[in-house]
Amino acid sequence: MLVKDLQRFYRQLPSTFQPIADKLLEIYPEQGKGIHRLKFQFQTRHVTLDLLYGHAVDAFKNLSIPPAGGVDAWYLDGHAPSKNEEMWNILLCKTIASLSKPDQTTLASYSVAGTIRRNLEEAGFTLSKTDGYGKKRHMLTGHLENVDKHTEKTALSWRNPWSIESPENTSIAIIGAGLAGCASAYALANRGYRVTLIEKNEIIANSASGNARGIVHVSPARQNTPASLFRLNAFNYAIRHYQILAEKNDFSWSSCGLIQLAISTQEKTDQEDLLVRNLYDPDFMYGIDSKQATEIANMQIDYSGLYFPKAGSLEPPALCQAWIKHDNIQLLTSHEVIAFEYQNNQWQVQMSRNGLNSSESFDAIVICNNNQAALFPETANYPMINNHGQTDSFLMNDTKEVSEHLKTVLRHQGYIIPWQNKRDNMLTIGGSFAQGAHEGASGPALTKINLELIEKISSPLHAKLNDQFSGEDLVSRAGTRCTTPDYLPLAGPVENIAKTEKVFEAYQRNARSEIYARAQYLPGLFINVGHGSSGLTTTPLLAEYIASLVSNEILPLGTEEVAAVLPLRYLIRNLKRQKKR
Repeated sequence: MLVKDLQRFYRQLPSTFQPIADKLLEIYPEQGKGIHRLKFQFQTRHVTLDLLYGHAVDAFKNLSIPPAGGVDAWYLDGHAPSKNEEMWNILLCKTIASLSKPDQTTLASYSVAGTIRRNLEEAGFTLSKTDGYGKKRHMLTGHLENVDKHTEKTALSWRNPWSIESPENTSIAIIGAGLAGCASAYALANRGYRVTLIEKNEIIANSASGNARGIVHVSPARQNTPASLFRLNAFNYAIRHYQILAEKNDFSWSSCGLIQLAISTQEKTDQEDLLVRNLYDPDFMYGIDSKQATEIANMQIDYSGLYFPKAGSLEPPALCQAWIKHDNIQLLTSHEVIAFEYQNNQWQVQMSRNGLNSSESFDAIVICNNNQAALFPETANYPMINNHGQTDSFLMNDTKEVSEHLKTVLRHQGYIIPWQNKRDNMLTIGGSFAQGAHEGASGPALTKINLELIEKISSPLHAKLNDQFSGEDLVSRAGTRCTTPDYLPLAGPVENIAKTEKVFEAYQRNARSEIYARAQYLPGLFINVGHGSSGLTTTPLLAEYIASLVSNEILPLGTEEVAAVLPLRYLIRNLKRQKKR
């Protein structure tokens, strides 16, 4: 259903419904296959709504539900079978039964057609006909008595992130207070957990998460894959999240849009090819010529490109501060985690501060310290790549003809972000990187690279910024980001390597087979790292995903999206390729 259809429907409701309807309309997703988790607050109520876009059977099978969980109640309103036969077929009825709790789940259906009753009863529901509402004479009500859940083999594969035993969690340690750590702390604290955020440096967001300005954006893929679907849904979730969070916190969120320029002939051809595939709605992306780009940017642009109207920019350190401003979060800075061990159903975390060691117990741990995760034996085998880069921020008060004109982010190999720091007009440029944690000198060397990158975007702007190369009006900040060989984060439970290798060892003999078995995960140990340059886009959704795993809730990611980010994917790939760890 489109936003305009919802608006028309909501106008027919009593006025008392309008405030919450307006809240929903502000963040309602226009398009995009998969699961869309919407979270917002109305008065004192916190609302979570999962919308599933796609064919009903596929959409429900895509849900990832904890072993002891399931749907508590179903309201089925798929119109009459004569008008919407697929919504009532036996396959869909068995699918919703497999997602339910035997002897607990209840059901109600507006329609009482015989086809509906027979299919639901065959799926395991016990039904009765009762009085209907309004002009409807009858309706069906019932409950689930029995269902063979083991027929759903997707619950028994390496893609399943759920542990067989999920101990209750109360206190949670998060190691690392960058974007991933602070976002995870926020998602868990909002669920009532006592969170201890442990940072080895004196301040939070000390590494690349501390850049003066960052972009919320995703590059469109040329085909629909689990990875591209994850990135698109992460982008949409992040935009909704920042819009709501910015209502009560100041992290200078700017929904300014972004233009991805096509400077070469090949780039223009590639963008035209992407557009004819018709994979994205205009609310996400559409093509523009140089005249339109000039109008949107409010500055002379000599190239065509793709325009992303929802993209934006913000201040990462201020965002991290907004995330951890919660009564349930305790921040420990200048504390370095040197080891942790699972004893007596808890994790004993060893920390060092100013040469003094201490120990504290937690029910669960979320590792969010990026490349430093390799220092722990439990996560040392995950492949991580370090990229060193720098951003340069220019104070533009003396050249307002530039800073006040540019209204959107410009991106090619480098990028230009216009923004305001309190009363100052600023421009931040970036794009330089070198592989390795400490590769590439910071300061003037990387500033020169950044300036060369933006010269391709705008020669006049490059000339003005080059005049300010040195002096007090330039602030440079270097940092190292962590990513993975497939450029997707590592997010989810940490597996017991030895036991899981044993469970899936048959992949070494036949890589194309499907092994229906559960991985062996370390109890209460999770990881959320490897976001690379997309941290502002991917951390909000993956923090919500981690919090849902800890809480034994239905996940905001589909099963194939989970597999795309699940850390276990690398162990499985190595087994299939007959590689040893």
